[in-house]
Amino acid sequence: MIRFESNRLAVIVSVLGFFGFLQMIYDGKITSAVSLRGTKDMEQTIPLHEAEAEITSLREKLDDYQQQLQALKEKSRTTEPAVPSAFDPTNICSVFPASSGTSGASRLWEENLTKIWEATLSKDWTDTPSATDALAALQSILEDTLSPARMRRSIRHLPTFSHHVLRRVMGIIEKRLQDPESNPPLRIAVFGGSVTLGRGCDKAKMQNKECAWPKRFERLINQFFGREIIQVFNLAIGGTSTISATSRVKYWMYGDPELDKLGPDVIINSYSTNDSIVPWGTPPEADLVKIVGDNVRDRLEPFIRETLQSKGCDLPPLIVHVDDSLGPHQPTVLGEMSYVSEMTRLAKWYDTVAISYAEVVRDLVYQDRSANIFADPKDAHFHDEAHQTVAWTVGFAALQLVINYCDDEHSAQMKESFEKPKQAKEGHVLTKEEMKADKLFLPPPLTRDLLLEETTSEFEAALELSHSTYIDKGCGTRDESSTKATGNVDRNPCEVAWISTPGLTKASEIRTFMSTYQTQIDGWEVETNKKEGWSNKVGWVAVKEDATFRLRFSRVAKDIKTVTIYFMRSYGEKWHKSKARITVYHVNSNSEQAVAETEVSGVWEDDDYKYSLTQLETMHLSETVAKGETIDIKVDLISGSTFKIMGLMLCNK
Repeated sequence: MIRFESNRLAVIVSVLGFFGFLQMIYDGKITSAVSLRGTKDMEQTIPLHEAEAEITSLREKLDDYQQQLQALKEKSRTTEPAVPSAFDPTNICSVFPASSGTSGASRLWEENLTKIWEATLSKDWTDTPSATDALAALQSILEDTLSPARMRRSIRHLPTFSHHVLRRVMGIIEKRLQDPESNPPLRIAVFGGSVTLGRGCDKAKMQNKECAWPKRFERLINQFFGREIIQVFNLAIGGTSTISATSRVKYWMYGDPELDKLGPDVIINSYSTNDSIVPWGTPPEADLVKIVGDNVRDRLEPFIRETLQSKGCDLPPLIVHVDDSLGPHQPTVLGEMSYVSEMTRLAKWYDTVAISYAEVVRDLVYQDRSANIFADPKDAHFHDEAHQTVAWTVGFAALQLVINYCDDEHSAQMKESFEKPKQAKEGHVLTKEEMKADKLFLPPPLTRDLLLEETTSEFEAALELSHSTYIDKGCGTRDESSTKATGNVDRNPCEVAWISTPGLTKASEIRTFMSTYQTQIDGWEVETNKKEGWSNKVGWVAVKEDATFRLRFSRVAKDIKTVTIYFMRSYGEKWHKSKARITVYHVNSNSEQAVAETEVSGVWEDDDYKYSLTQLETMHLSETVAKGETIDIKVDLISGSTFKIMGLMLCNK
C-alpha cells in the first residue's frame, strides 16, 4: 500500500510541476506572443478567451490535486508501515517493510514491542503473585527503561565488508525456513565463564543455563518468529577465560557431536567478566587501565584469528563479541571500561560483531550503585533481570545486523555488480587479487609494534601468507560435494579431547575415561566439590603427597603433535605449594622416549589473588607420534598435597 501511494505522490508532484509551467506561460508569455503576432497569421493563433478558459479549467484541477496531495501527506504520517502480505522464505529481507529504507532497528523494535514481550515469556513461568510482580517489573524494564535510543548504545560495531560471511548465515536461516525437515537451525556456540553459565541468575540455584541469557536469547528469537530458527549451545565454563575458548575452537572441542563434526555457524565470545580480571602478579601501583586493556587485546586477538581460520577452506563462523561485564574488578571507571574499548577496536580491525550490554545500562548502574537490577556492586554475577536485558540487547543488535545486510544486498543488486563469493564456485582457485578484493584474508595482527609507515607492507605480507596457506591446503581444488552432502567431513584434529564442566564431561565420564586408559594410579580420584554449592569444580584430583598416574593410548587414529592439560589454579592453604610434572612418552615395542615434559603450579604466587581459574598448558612434542603408534602420559605431584586436572587433549596440531 505504501509503495502504491508513493507512486501516486510522485505522479501528483509531476502534474503540479507541469501546471506550474503552464501558469508561468500564461502570466507572461501568451500575451506577448499574441501581441507580437501580426494580423497575417492571426487566424493561426488560439483566441485569448479560449486560452483563459483552458487555464481556468487547469487551475481547478490543480486545486483538486493539491488537496489530494495534502491528504496523502497526512495519511503517510499516520499510517502504520506496511508488512508484506507474504514472507518469502528464499529471501530473509522480505520480512521487512517494503518502504523507502527508513525502518531501522529502533523503529521496528518500538513497533513490535508487544510481540517482543510475548516472545520473552517462558512457558515454564508459574502464575503466582510473586511471579506476576516479577513479570510486571520485567515488562516495565523493557517498555519504560530500555528505549530504542538506549538500546542503540549496545552496537559497538557491525560488519561492513564481511558480507560473504553474513550471506552464509542468512542462507542457513532461509534454508531452514524453506525446508525445516532437511535443514538444521543456525547453530550458535556461546563461550563464557560463570556469568554466561547462569551463576546467580536463579536465586534458587547456584547456576542455571535455562535462566542464563543465551537460553533467553534463543527463546526470544524462536518464539518471535514462531519456529526454531536458531539453536544456541551454551559452552560456558566457570573460571575460564578467552584463552580456554581459543584452545577449544582450535581443537574443535565443542562437546556436542553435531558441533564437533561441522562446527558452529556463529561463535559468541562472552568472556568480558573473566578477561577483565587484573592479571595476577600485577603490582598495586601499576597502570591497571593499560594492563587490563593489553591483557584483553592479547586474549581476544588470538581467539579472533583462530576462529577465522577454524574451518579451513570454508567460510569462517560469524564472530560476535558480547560485553556483559560491569565489574567490580577495578577501582576506576576507566579500568572497568577497558574491555569494551579493546573489544570495539579489534571488532573494527577484523570486521566482527561487537555488542555491549554494559554500555546500555552503564549510566544507570553508576548513578545508583545501591540498585542491583542490572549489576551487583559487590559481585560480577547478576540476577535474572540483567540476563533478560542482555538477551534483549543481543536481539536488538541482531535486528540491526539483518537490516544492514538487507540494505547491502539491495545496494549491490541495484549496482548490478553483485557476485557470490568466488570460493563458493566449485573448482575455482582464488588468486591473490581476488582474495584482496573480497577481503578474504587475515589482516596483520593489531599489536603495539605495528607501525603506520609499515602498514602497506604488512598487509601485503598478510595477503601473501593467507594465499599461500590457501594454496597449500588445496582449497578450491577439491570436490567436497559428496562429503558436504553427507556431513562426513572430519574436522576434529584431536584423538582425545575433554574438559570438565556441567553440560560437558561429567564426573562419571571422567572416572570411566581414567579406568579405560590408566596403567598406573596412586592417590588420584574424581572430585566433585559440593561444599561450594555447585558442581563446576568436578575434576581429576590428587589427594595425597607424591600422587601419580599414567595413561596409555595405543594405536592412535591420528597423528599426535601436541598434548594440552587443563588444570585448576587456586588459592588458600589447601593449594599450598601445589605443583605437578607432566611427561609425555612416545612408546615403541621395545622402548619409550620422553617427547615432552613440563611442570605447572596449581597455586597463585600472590597470596592476595583470590580466584580459582581453569588454566591450560600445551606441550609441543619433539617428535610426532604417528597414526597407529602409542603414546603415554604420566603425571606426578612433585609438591604440595593436591592438584586438579580439568581436561586433556591429544591433537594433531
